[in-house]
Amino acid sequence: MKIAPYWERRVHKLAGMSFRIRAFSFRSPQEAHERMLAKLQLLSDFYSSSHHEEDSLSRFRRSLRELDEQTNPESYSVVTTEQILQCMDEQNIITRNRYGVQVLNTTNLCILDVDSFLRPWKQRLFALFGGGMSAESCLLAAARGLVARDERLGLRVYRTARGWRIIAGGRSFAPDDGSTAPLQSALQVDPLYARLCVSQKCWRARLTPKPYRLGMPCVFPEPTESGEMTPDADRWIRLYEEKSARVAVCRLVDSFGVDFSSSALDLHDEATRALHSDLPLG
Repeated sequence: MKIAPYWERRVHKLAGMSFRIRAFSFRSPQEAHERMLAKLQLLSDFYSSSHHEEDSLSRFRRSLRELDEQTNPESYSVVTTEQILQCMDEQNIITRNRYGVQVLNTTNLCILDVDSFLRPWKQRLFALFGGGMSAESCLLAAARGLVARDERLGLRVYRTARGWRIIAGGRSFAPDDGSTAPLQSALQVDPLYARLCVSQKCWRARLTPKPYRLGMPCVFPEPTESGEMTPDADRWIRLYEEKSARVAVCRLVDSFGVDFSSSALDLHDEATRALHSDLPLG
């Protein structure tokens, strides 16, 4: 998991175009600022030179990767530049993403996102005649089958506003080592989400509702270049938190296999209001 504590973001206009640039540091805000200046200079030099040449483009990209500490293309990972709200420990960090939502970033829990679950063809055929199992029932059956084949595995299935969230425990899962491939296949995990977890080297779960489901704009007021909140952002957050109190992000449907617990799981269930069955999902 790579979440930079110091970062800058800028929109830089050059040659009639706008470029969104970010620079980060794990050591100091000064280093993040120096890297931003270096990126701006690289961009200016590139567009003032014969940048159509392949060698020039390669040098430009290589220099950018070096500033982002990505010197080994074989082990590429994305560094998250979001406001850090809480650092529970090295394995569990809560951030606020670009549209204002609180996110749990974790290597302690394996969190899987399922947007839709395609039922077996027999169940789809039965459905044509008003019978058969629902998509959720088929998903629960798949989860039950997984734990039956692995006595070390525990699964908690949550319903979300547009799908399901599954938290796996009982044993460790790293998002980038392929150990979750059987789970992802059997549970039909969203492939885009799976790729993001690999590149970010952590699992991510939304803890608070999406703003548009609360009737709020999804445009969260931009922080300052150094990541500090503005008065507009503070007002947005107060309204968002007020509206969020009446909505749950997910709802626990069932659990299977090994019973597991952790402080991160407790925080997830409390923050998402997963155990409040009377709240609407958002």
